[in-house]
Amino acid sequence: MQWIGGAATDANGTYAIEVPYGTYDLYVDGAVTRDVKVSASAADKVVDLTRFTVTARVTDTTGAGVQADVEVLGGDQTSTDALGMYTLRVMEGINQLCFTSVMGTNCEFNVLFDDKTVANFSK
Repeated sequence: MQWIGGAATDANGTYAIEVPYGTYDLYVDGAVTRDVKVSASAADKVVDLTRFTVTARVTDTTGAGVQADVEVLGGDQTSTDALGMYTLRVMEGINQLCFTSVMGTNCEFNVLFDDKTVANFSK
């Protein structure tokens, strides 16, 4: 992987990065959107990404809630309540989530969040 460039968003969440024609993976707050193509016919490529709020529960093998720290690698982090419930903000795309409790750390890679996906985690 080669770093091409980065930019901060403006007040509307818009940003621009000048890149040569090609195919790219776009990383935003720990999430990746793969195969973004920039070509002569699509020199101004618009990629609309959404930030989702996910509410879920961390459980043990018996279904009891587990207190844990939850983190999107490169993005948001939070802790569960006594029942194992948490709310986390994630970027649209493929994310990596890690759950750390007294039982250890468990990471889930390639977790897709988009407008067609509902995330339901039971760890």
